[in-house]
Amino acid sequence: MPLRRDMLKDCGVVMLMREFYPLTGGYQSQALRLAKEMLRRGIGVRVLTQDHGRLARHEVYDGLPIHRVSTLPRGHLAAWSYLVQAFWWMLRNRRSFDLIHANRSTSGLVAGLIGRALGKRVLCKLTREDEIDVKGYGAHLLGRLKLACLKRTVHRFVAITGEIEGALTRLGVPAARVVRIANGIGLDELVSQYDRAALGSDLGWGPDMRVVTFVGRLVPAKGLDWLLDVWAEVVRREPRGRLLIVGDGPERRALEANMRALGIEHAVTFVGHQEDVYRFLAVTDVFVLPSRKEGVSNALLEAMSQGLPVIAADDELGGNREVVRDGVDGYLVGLGDSVRFAEALLRLLSDPKLRRDVGRRARCRIEQEFSLQRITDRYLELYEELLNGWNRHGGKATP
Repeated sequence: MPLRRDMLKDCGVVMLMREFYPLTGGYQSQALRLAKEMLRRGIGVRVLTQDHGRLARHEVYDGLPIHRVSTLPRGHLAAWSYLVQAFWWMLRNRRSFDLIHANRSTSGLVAGLIGRALGKRVLCKLTREDEIDVKGYGAHLLGRLKLACLKRTVHRFVAITGEIEGALTRLGVPAARVVRIANGIGLDELVSQYDRAALGSDLGWGPDMRVVTFVGRLVPAKGLDWLLDVWAEVVRREPRGRLLIVGDGPERRALEANMRALGIEHAVTFVGHQEDVYRFLAVTDVFVLPSRKEGVSNALLEAMSQGLPVIAADDELGGNREVVRDGVDGYLVGLGDSVRFAEALLRLLSDPKLRRDVGRRARCRIEQEFSLQRITDRYLELYEELLNGWNRHGGKATP
């Protein structure tokens, strides 16, 4: 008999990941959003993570319980100590949860072993196709052993892109155990609450400026060096253009030096890391994501959710093409195709109606395919599927 949806409210879920709040990144932000939406729906979810520095062992953040286990500092010993400490915590708390929801493959290995020992159902979400390559699954003996362990102990794999799904099936994971669930974004945050003119004035811009915004870590994979080269050509042809770079990272100093060498410092503003990204989206006309490698970008989803037209690189991992339909709700540009990148920017900056039309379709795309509400529904359906016929605390299938 199928589980009734209200029965999930008695289901305990442990989200397992090595890094979590206050450490932030793409998959941590996704896990936090999903967990908070599940809590709002009455699902008993909590996070089990690794301690980093002098953080409280137990904390409640925005209603979400977070438990941190101590590990050795680095290397293989850190991974083994993470396994041991997580197992000990779950053993002591085994009657309070039914399902382990692991984020990324290392936590999937840990979750699978613990789930097998304690009789718990396990799902593992993979967030990037190259994670499989980086871990060496199928490439050497240790990687093959890890892969065999994952295949034997994880009940469902969640792939956020078609490329990840394909990589898993090529490694021998049965297609029936791979589920496509994209990243999601809430639709409640609205840039309309901000005064665009006032924000532009704070940045030293007049009302007639045309603003292009990037949001993300300043690392080589994000393609900011390419963006600056393209921007030099755009500004030459559209003097009102202003590039806003929101974020920080190890490449910032080199990027600022490159900006000065190109002679475009008057048309580029670095504002560093910002907690409130929507404030800067409020002054944006076009959003850009020139990533060379990307999963499914939170920043891209956030921009499209606000009805902004987007230009994204057709990156090596295929994350951007999972979201943006070229010429419909944004533009996909081939990596290194600086001419098309510049032309797409100039076309959008010069045509307000085109910006509105593309932005409207971008918002519809998010509402229909990537809203957090829809994504949470998909996870709850998956939880039901995993727990159907599975005795609470027993781990044996019912007759």
